Amino acid sequence: MNESVDNFPTYLQLEKFFKFKIILIGDSNIGKSTLLHRLITGKFRERIIKTVGVEFHTKGFHNIENLQIILHIWDFSGEDRFLNLLPTWLKDVKGCIFMYDISKYTSFISLKKWRKRIFKSISPNIPKFLIGNKLDLREISKNSVSNEEAQSFAEKNKFKHFFECSAITGENIEKPFRKMAEILYNINKIDLNQVA
Repeated sequence: MNESVDNFPTYLQLEKFFKFKIILIGDSNIGKSTLLHRLITGKFRERIIKTVGVEFHTKGFHNIENLQIILHIWDFSGEDRFLNLLPTWLKDVKGCIFMYDISKYTSFISLKKWRKRIFKSISPNIPKFLIGNKLDLREISKNSVSNEEAQSFAEKNKFKHFFECSAITGENIEKPFRKMAEILYNINKIDLNQVA
């Protein structure tokens, strides 16, 4: 994968592109919306309105065949009051990204809960990634999650890839989404129903 594409209207001018729905899962207040804002705009915004239910974002990439791969990213708020709607939002999902806050160990513990809820509602063949956000806070947090512990959790729980990133510095922000787009394209490129 190489170039990023952020201008949604240009997709409508393309003769051919692939589009995939993915969902971003994790506790509330761990920086999911901030991370997505950084991904889409390339800028860090400290104050972002709290997600209510679910929000929808779009991110596109060119692949080596010069086709557009478009991710429709559903950002689930993580609040308990919306859990009854989660099965509906998981419909037609092609990839899942689970996220925790490196500086907040409780959000890492919650991954077991999220894993149980999500894995029973989706196909076992759907790519599942794990992301640790707020890498920049690891060294100053007294309650941080180590890279080794998170890597071990990812391997034991069948996450296809594990990444650590920082919405503040921008480190590794694009990498997991670019990789997800590449994997989904390779899985589905023969399925003509995925091509607009």
